[in-house]
Amino acid sequence: MVRRPKPSRHWRRQLQGPRCHGVVIIGTVGISTYGEKMNQDLAERFGYKPSDKELEYSDMDNIFPRYRFFPTNGADMEYTGPVTVDAMTLYLKKEAKIYFGLKGTIREFDKLAADFVKEGANKAEVLKNAKAAADALEGADKDAAAYYVRAMEKSQEKGDWFKTETDRLKQIIGGGKVAPSKKDDMQLKVNRLSAFVSPSDEL
Repeated sequence: MVRRPKPSRHWRRQLQGPRCHGVVIIGTVGISTYGEKMNQDLAERFGYKPSDKELEYSDMDNIFPRYRFFPTNGADMEYTGPVTVDAMTLYLKKEAKIYFGLKGTIREFDKLAADFVKEGANKAEVLKNAKAAADALEGADKDAAAYYVRAMEKSQEKGDWFKTETDRLKQIIGGGKVAPSKKDDMQLKVNRLSAFVSPSDEL
């Protein structure tokens, strides 16, 4: 039996969307538990099977799927986060340095966020521009833009606010003790904060 990891669709779905600006190649590797036991050597190479034991069909659901990221430069690494579109997209945005228009974000403000955290940036000027741009918006975009502005203001009170706030929100989301609507709202905030924490080179 050859088992192929189906959940790669989470990454594929986002990477094929119109809000991805960059190139990432996604591949799947099947593992065979009969005959020539195809690719079990790869499973051993990456530490997914011991050298003294062949994988059996009953092992597949316990061990796989697994996900690895192979950057253009540097060592490969295993992805161990949640298997969701949002979580995997945030991971690729950070590690692959590719711009994704995450749910609830605005590209213009993601760029302003990147400008705000640049070394030597004129933060007062960027904040002024962000406020002016936010004032020109309406509806849901206006609310989203207002959060970018508030985030910039908060960071001036506490330098590491972007990261600490992101960590705080992720902890609450992962705790499972918050109402679904509140959880969704927190995820939108995490998405917007990612523009400050992991600014994209593609903007």
